[in-house]
Amino acid sequence: MMIKKFSLLLLFVFPLLAVAQINQKDANGKKHGQWIGNHENSTQKAYEGTFDHGKRTGLFYFYYPNGKLKAAMLFSKNGTYAKAEMYFEDGTLIGKGNYVNEKKDSVWTYYGGTGYVRKTETWKNGKLDGKTTIYFEPQPGDTKMRVLQYFTYKDSVLNGEFAEYYLNGKRKLLGNYLDGNMDGKVIEFYEDSGRKMVVKNYKYAVRHGLWEYFEENGTLIKRRYFDKNRELEGEVLKLKLAEIDGKSGN
Repeated sequence: MMIKKFSLLLLFVFPLLAVAQINQKDANGKKHGQWIGNHENSTQKAYEGTFDHGKRTGLFYFYYPNGKLKAAMLFSKNGTYAKAEMYFEDGTLIGKGNYVNEKKDSVWTYYGGTGYVRKTETWKNGKLDGKTTIYFEPQPGDTKMRVLQYFTYKDSVLNGEFAEYYLNGKRKLLGNYLDGNMDGKVIEFYEDSGRKMVVKNYKYAVRHGLWEYFEENGTLIKRRYFDKNRELEGEVLKLKLAEIDGKSGN
């Protein structure tokens, strides 16, 4: 981890801080050189690192109010890019990823308390953009991570395919989002056989269209139809189903 890689560096840096001037600004009033900032209304250190005429550069540490390490960030020379690691107060790694211009970017990885990968997210310019995947906690004997569910984002809004899985690796649910709303076909699957259990249809989060229910052997056992969340019944339903079957050639 980054914090360990730079532990030796601190052995040389901290003694120099005792004699070096800190919290200085350049002629334009921008932070320059070594800075140590405190939490508001406290003498407890909040961060420490080096500025180059107002831009962070090199290694920065951030702290909880109780003094425990909260984050370690390694900034590029011009301060636009940074690798970051975030920690719980007990020192356990929460997650790690990159910042570009102080905004989350590319793939971020988050960890469970035992160190397993709990979630991965894809970011672009500070917004979720792409696939977010959540994993099961590893079981004894596991040699790889098991996907629990995944979602697709665009500009931090759910857009695109999503799915959920059983622990045995078979798909449990498959569907699509449009502008944050469940939209189109959503399919539920049986755990053992992996066959379709229910096929639903939505239009912008509203039940709309044909819903079909199946036995695990594939036998169709029930059909429903919704018109903008209103369920059709009786003769109206029969006519609608006949219309659908006629179009499909059934």
